[in-house]
Amino acid sequence: MCLIIKSSGLLYNSSSVNYKKLLFSNFNVIQLLDFTALARNKSLWDNGADVASAAIFIKNEKPSFKSNILHLTFRRTKATKERLVFEIDDYDLHFINRHTAINNSFIWKNNLLGGGRIKFLVERFNSLVSFENYLAQNNCIAGEGYIIGTDGALNPEYLFKMPTLPTREISENKIDYSQLKEINKKTKFVKVSPEVIFKAPNIIIWENIGESKLPVLYNEMSFSFKDKLIGIGTNNTDKSILKSIVKSFNKYSDFYRFYIYTTSSQILVNLNTAILKTDIMRLPFLEEHEEFSFSEFDNNLIREINGFMQDFIRHGEKSKAVKPILLKEFNQFIISYGNEFSEVLNHMYEFRMKKFRLSDVVTLNNSFIATVFKYDSISKEPVFHSDNSELNLKALTDNEISKQLTVNRIIKLYPQKDTIVFIKPNQYRYWLSLIAYRDADKCFADLANAGY
Repeated sequence: MCLIIKSSGLLYNSSSVNYKKLLFSNFNVIQLLDFTALARNKSLWDNGADVASAAIFIKNEKPSFKSNILHLTFRRTKATKERLVFEIDDYDLHFINRHTAINNSFIWKNNLLGGGRIKFLVERFNSLVSFENYLAQNNCIAGEGYIIGTDGALNPEYLFKMPTLPTREISENKIDYSQLKEINKKTKFVKVSPEVIFKAPNIIIWENIGESKLPVLYNEMSFSFKDKLIGIGTNNTDKSILKSIVKSFNKYSDFYRFYIYTTSSQILVNLNTAILKTDIMRLPFLEEHEEFSFSEFDNNLIREINGFMQDFIRHGEKSKAVKPILLKEFNQFIISYGNEFSEVLNHMYEFRMKKFRLSDVVTLNNSFIATVFKYDSISKEPVFHSDNSELNLKALTDNEISKQLTVNRIIKLYPQKDTIVFIKPNQYRYWLSLIAYRDADKCFADLANAGY
């Protein structure tokens, strides 16, 4: 059978972990069609509902652990936004072994952000102590702000002794203390956290993800605030531990944002920028005084998830990811792709001065790019060419499966045993390092199967 349900509940919600384990362990899940990226801007439902959805195909039989599950992530392109046709390509296909489906609750979000090697980077840091446990080990207390309700029965005196600050007056960089005001004495509360989270010195965290960093701020003035803000305090008012936490969030901000994008059940699924307290508490905490090593591979993935991929999900057909590569960036962008692709393969195949390198780049009517990789001992910069012939590559790359579904083929050729050629559209998303690693991994599988 095929079930169409909310993808947040099935794939992304942390509360469904046990359900997913039972489902994938006891039934034969064939494939999951994930329409999450189409939830925004009336791209999926006729009534304009903003509901992230997925279709799951299941057989009422024991699963075969010899076959993988297809996780197909649809993207919001111009054609899907105009409700003409669903478009997919090779990078939207993610094949997951059942052990991973059962035990890795983040694999679906990893795939939504591009798949490939994201999984390994996330898993590598999961062994570190979580931020929640780090706080407990250092006698820190975290809690969300108060919630007001007409039927509220709570009447905490300490809240009336301090001013309050509207949530909108806190940004990723500052707290606007000029907007502090008194709480109405008749206010009733339905939820209140301990006084320590409101008392300075403390840390204020806005449950949102900023353009350049997480909004984590050290504060030395006592005031109250509503939910969607998190306060972190200590009973012994230890300023040093609080300051070191803020320094960690500033120092490793890019990694923390990457980790939230690739694991959160909220951001990019239900909302574009809002996160949950659990997203912050679950972070693998990197202590500020320690130096954590990120490889070039890691930094490339972190940069591209924080930049291109999250923006692609949020803005779809309007994002930079689907735009042609700017002329001023073109050479360096393609060279970077070529370097990353070659480096992965050369870990295995470099031998006696012979290695893979990007030798030629051909732009085809500004719509497609062909990259040629050679395996030789030559060391020189790639040569860029322009081909303005009438060759109709679109007819070759577009494969209409049905009136509702088009597959954009990625052309991969092995014209000689020492040559690899890729022909792909001239869009940023096809030439990212993230994609270079996926291309290299597939080429390695091809070469290994061919006996190399």
